[in-house]
Amino acid sequence: MAQDLWSFGVAFILGAVFGAMLVAVLARLGRAGIGAGGVTAARGPSHEEQSLFVDPATGLASRRYIEMLLEKEISRSERFGKPVSVALFDLDDSSRLVRSVGAQSVEALLRDMGELIQSFVREYDVVGKYSDGRLVVILPESSAEQAVKVARRLHQSLGCLRLGGKAPSVSVGVAAFPEHASSVDELLRSAHHALNVGRASGSDSRVYCCEVLDQAS
Repeated sequence: MAQDLWSFGVAFILGAVFGAMLVAVLARLGRAGIGAGGVTAARGPSHEEQSLFVDPATGLASRRYIEMLLEKEISRSERFGKPVSVALFDLDDSSRLVRSVGAQSVEALLRDMGELIQSFVREYDVVGKYSDGRLVVILPESSAEQAVKVARRLHQSLGCLRLGGKAPSVSVGVAAFPEHASSVDELLRSAHHALNVGRASGSDSRVYCCEVLDQAS
């Protein structure tokens, strides 16, 4: 009898442990199907998906994919009450850089920036190209305060990169849902607004965050 109870107890514990592991794996797979910057799926992305979801110049997630993923992350945030943040990395005066060293060199720098950022973020954080001279990092389950800390660390890591023999000047705007926005568009606009306001302030921090949503309206 005692042996039967012991066997039952071991089986119960193992079942609970493996059940929890299965839930964790399914939760990871249930995310949008993209890892830190690259499209991933069990069957592999089709050519059409690659053209839609991967930026051809940098190999990072495309803006279209970033927006789709943010829709899903905001939906998750609303269901589970956990924030999601974005950090917008912008090459200062990118137009001048293109004229100076060429568009291909700037794209190569963005690719290097993206790869370096990927090496520092979590597996389920996503790095993508937002627009010319700009990258965006999606940070699920991260508050604005947490995202600012991450952005500062990432910004510091970019100091090892060079363009035309010089370290590129980069500014970062951070915004969080639901603190600074109620939609994907507002979230990205808030990060962009934080970037512009921070630059205008003359601050040396290079990492900026909005205080209230009204600032981005």
